[in-house]
Amino acid sequence: MSFGRFGARLVSLFVLACPWALAQRVFVLPDGASSQTVVAYAPPTMSPAGTFLGAAGPTWGVISNPAGTRLFALANHAVDALVVVDPNLVVQSRSGTWNAGAVAAQLTPDGQKLVVVADVLRVFNAATGEPISTMAVGSNLVDVAVSFDSRYAFLLSGGNRRLYKIDLTGYRVVAEQPLPGELTGVALGPNGLLYVSATNRVFVIEPETFVPLYEIALNGLPGKLAFTPDGRYAVASNAWPATLSSGWVFDLAAHVVHSTIPVVILDGAYVLMDPRTWVVANDRALFISRDSGRIYQITLPTGAIAPLSVPGLTNVRALAVTDEYPARYVYYATETTLGQLQLNGNLVTGTASLSFVPYAVAYAAPASVGPAVSAIQYNDGQALNPGQPPKPLILRALDSNGRPVFNAPVVWEALDPAVSIESASSSTNLDGLAYARVSLGEVRGETKVRARVGVGVVVEFTLTVAGAVYEGPRIRIVSGQGQLVGDTQALFNPVPMVVQVLDSEGQPLRGARVRWSVVDGSGTLMEAQETTDEQGKASAVFAPQMVPLGGSYVQSIIRASYENEHVDFYFTAFATTTPLGGVAPYPSVELVKPGPGAELVGKSGEVLRDAVLVRVLAGTGDRTGQPIPNVGVEVSTGLELPNPVAQCVGDVALTGGTDGFAHCDLQVGGLGRAPLRIVIGGGYRRFEDRFLRVTPGDPARIVILQGNNQSGEPNQLLPQPLVAEIRDGAGILLPGAGAQWEVEPAGAATLLDVVNIADGAGRVSARVRLGSTPGTVIVRVRSGAAVASFSLNVVLTATALVKVSGDGQTAITGQAFSAPLVVMLRDAQGRGVPGQTIQFEVTAGSATLSSATAVTGSNGEAAVSVTAGPTPGDVTVVARYGTLEPVSFQLHVRLPGPAVTARSFVNAASGQPGVVPGSIAKIVGPGLARGVSGCVLPVSLVGPLPLELAGVSVQFGTGPSSVWAPILYVCNVPWEESVAIQVPFEISPGQISVTVRASGGATTVEDVTVLPVQPGIFETVGPDNRRYAVLTRPDGSYVSPSNPARRGEVIRLYATGLGAVEPPTHTNHVGLGQPVRATVVVGVNDAGVRVLRAIYAPGMIGVYAVDFEVPADTQPGLARPFALAVVGPDGNLIFGNGSAIPIQ
Repeated sequence: MSFGRFGARLVSLFVLACPWALAQRVFVLPDGASSQTVVAYAPPTMSPAGTFLGAAGPTWGVISNPAGTRLFALANHAVDALVVVDPNLVVQSRSGTWNAGAVAAQLTPDGQKLVVVADVLRVFNAATGEPISTMAVGSNLVDVAVSFDSRYAFLLSGGNRRLYKIDLTGYRVVAEQPLPGELTGVALGPNGLLYVSATNRVFVIEPETFVPLYEIALNGLPGKLAFTPDGRYAVASNAWPATLSSGWVFDLAAHVVHSTIPVVILDGAYVLMDPRTWVVANDRALFISRDSGRIYQITLPTGAIAPLSVPGLTNVRALAVTDEYPARYVYYATETTLGQLQLNGNLVTGTASLSFVPYAVAYAAPASVGPAVSAIQYNDGQALNPGQPPKPLILRALDSNGRPVFNAPVVWEALDPAVSIESASSSTNLDGLAYARVSLGEVRGETKVRARVGVGVVVEFTLTVAGAVYEGPRIRIVSGQGQLVGDTQALFNPVPMVVQVLDSEGQPLRGARVRWSVVDGSGTLMEAQETTDEQGKASAVFAPQMVPLGGSYVQSIIRASYENEHVDFYFTAFATTTPLGGVAPYPSVELVKPGPGAELVGKSGEVLRDAVLVRVLAGTGDRTGQPIPNVGVEVSTGLELPNPVAQCVGDVALTGGTDGFAHCDLQVGGLGRAPLRIVIGGGYRRFEDRFLRVTPGDPARIVILQGNNQSGEPNQLLPQPLVAEIRDGAGILLPGAGAQWEVEPAGAATLLDVVNIADGAGRVSARVRLGSTPGTVIVRVRSGAAVASFSLNVVLTATALVKVSGDGQTAITGQAFSAPLVVMLRDAQGRGVPGQTIQFEVTAGSATLSSATAVTGSNGEAAVSVTAGPTPGDVTVVARYGTLEPVSFQLHVRLPGPAVTARSFVNAASGQPGVVPGSIAKIVGPGLARGVSGCVLPVSLVGPLPLELAGVSVQFGTGPSSVWAPILYVCNVPWEESVAIQVPFEISPGQISVTVRASGGATTVEDVTVLPVQPGIFETVGPDNRRYAVLTRPDGSYVSPSNPARRGEVIRLYATGLGAVEPPTHTNHVGLGQPVRATVVVGVNDAGVRVLRAIYAPGMIGVYAVDFEVPADTQPGLARPFALAVVGPDGNLIFGNGSAIPIQ
């Protein structure tokens, strides 16, 4: 008897199986050639969780929709580039044949659509996987990003070298931005800006206006940017390591490269970054070295690299990272192993053997729905100039595990009545992000905007509007850029090069020291002024060298420097004499666009793309007829506002590029018609026979002048009308512009005396009568794409504070109560009073509040969440408002019970969910083994198993008919707390309530599934790290690679989950060799074998023995396929976990 009980425990401890976690899965992805099978594993034990057939090419990603009801497998192969499966990994649809495979994909942040980049842009329904739209835009598509509000996709085309802005409602291109060089990726940063990676630079683009704001210069070809959780830095690899950098760390606030990640030699091999980089924390990023296959970490922001300290981890082929902020786990794949790596301590906490060499690894999980317990802020602490629009205020809501919370309500509130918010309420998107756009009006100094996320999470954004602080360049070119002169004429009528130095307020700086130097080419600087005059200007004249005989021209670069900034002038001298002393032909000018007498027409504030095209061709020498680069083109009308004005974007356009043309994008403003002055080469040629006509611009900005942030009683006519003025992109007022007014919520106010056609001063207005519903009312005025929001408030007089919900709850020590405490502030008519601050206080017991105050919402309700303290007992929380009668909540704190659900109950051998009467099950969950280190076994090796062990007991059912489960062990091993039990024979298949008691607390799970059979093969791990079935030979020795089963032998298998026996036995009784009622099937080498008998194992508890014969003609090998199945009540085979058997 003692050996039998001890043997039962040993068998049970061979495997610490984990329940199959349907919520989160890790996918090992095939290359499509050696295998097409996508294999899923369940963290943290990495037990197999199913398979499905992918594409015939490399599968590179798996994406889950927010609910986890559809998974999308993506492959870079034209056939079945998209495979849609359900949570059980049953294929629902395949994409069929496209012209090319998928290269990028993203769920829209609202979780409703999947956007796939392939031969064309393809959009699918994220709930069903059904196609919605297909758009042929550009060629050689590279990547895609989607706006926070899911309205626009930003599609990167490598063939057209453009970034397209696509409306995902009407499925049309609404804007496009040409970008030079090779384009490798587009990413939307948490600060709300787009980052496009290209040859030798990263473009920073504002997604609303779709205008490039900055270019971050570098030397190489950067990959797609990956951002730190706090949004401060980004990391990208370099595809051209010959430039002596492996990658870069970018400072997103300063828009510069903060540090270069070097190319180094470690352990005798070059460390070169894989194209993909994983940022896992604010100070840490990971990558795989292309040469060594090792994981390296980058210290941020310094860019220092070092091997990740995990002994023996080499030949890594792929990584995937979980979605917490910061990330908690990394999943890695070598050629033979999938592993889970805990980033806190770099601990390997689970592994699985792989049957094929993986192409990639993917992590997929449904979205978290909270509750939110914290938030990360982006674009906080902005310092602004007067009139400068602030960047959007952005937050990311996180749950208690650090995962982004989807669809959490967010209420925005300006603490200064002069500040308006475009939309006072929003919800977080799939990335946990919510944003608000604010208008500061005439506010100066510091102002705050408060955001309330769900219940209890409150953050404040600080914005500071200073006096006119100038943040632009401190030195700029005034004139003289791109001169073209004859080499013998430069000194006759020299055109000076003029710069201007500005102070910190953007005003001319007198007495500043300017340094002039020739940094390329030859020539002499003359009359160089090194100190700025009263206008902040300094100038110099340049005398170029003579063009060598037979040459066409020579070029020089002259640099003007002030402190740590500089500007460069390009100067071209052309040959004026031939080698024989004659007069050489001068360079010719081709003004291709606009033609003679042509009239350019544009709206005020508009940029006319490629409005002026000019090329200059050499007239003599070795480059006759070839384009001359870096010749300046200046365009103007010579007038000032409000007359028509124009200039090239960047002031001067330079000839060059592949076609030799200067491309002048013409910024126009003012109103009216005037001749254009087109000056080439600083006066070399002039054209004044073209014209410009400027018409009123489209509305681009609506400025609130009066009426914002008023408050009034229900149905009151507000004293101030709402007044705003409409301006175009150049700031010109637009009399006659049309406007539309709207109220949110609809019917919350009535607009009177509405002026919706701007008067002579460009103004529109309306009076407002408030409605009867208290709370915030938003009145929006729109004109074209411009919009402004007035925030108004309907206020009530409070007469009572009443309790709504949350009373009488019980929570475990140290954990949050399940529901918030909610009160309502009412007026005399019983209406909720919004916008008032309620005080909350714990007056008795052990608990903490999420906040000591809460502001009533639009319905008059205010809420706080409560977290139980360390001491059990009763808790009293009191809510107060002014002199009104306070409200008390009575709560209770108890000791913790284990955190278990129905999915915590699994077959101890197979890890499959559910339990079988009489068999061994394992319960897995936090709180089961507090204070236990390792495993606790029963003290005695003889006698029945205990019904309580290490403070743990398990009760099946309730009342007099309930049964207590015998306990085999209680374990607390890294990242798993578990209990092994014998499931009582006395329960019946179906659903049952189970109460688990541990550490003085109790948890009742109502819906544990009881199955009639569910076979599970006990396994052990061999010296080769493979899992083998627990088997014995006729001499009683265990089967192993060194002691394999012999063909023709009768082998005994140890299993559990085979169900009822005949005659019946009872819980906690050892087996007597009773036959199993169900028919048992054993498979070796994928073929059925002769089963001699299946019995309840003699001397053991919860363990079954199956004797079978190894066929004499079966194939030998060290790890042959082995299977166990039972015929279920419906006649179908129910298979257990697959395993392996060594056969000689």
